[in-house]
Amino acid sequence: MATATEQAPELFCQIDQLRSALEGQIVVSQNRWVDHCLDLLNRLDQLPLRQIVKRVLAEISHLSSVDARWLSEQLRLLETAVEIESAFDQLAIPAR
Repeated sequence: MATATEQAPELFCQIDQLRSALEGQIVVSQNRWVDHCLDLLNRLDQLPLRQIVKRVLAEISHLSSVDARWLSEQLRLLETAVEIESAFDQLAIPAR
């Protein structure tokens, strides 16, 4: 199981690609974004990150199209969560 720090560069790249796909869009196809979310879910090992993607999947599962602005916000949230998880990986907790 990879740490968030190990996965971060690849995840940031994927998030940037997904964010680029949203540029200039108002709504996007739900089917395509379910696929993108499942791809992300398969890459993620950390539970908090997986929960964000699962929540997005639950939110869009009943839609035919998705607000691009909302998706962009969710990608920003995921990116922030990756940064936080990576920071926790870096913490050195002294043994007692």
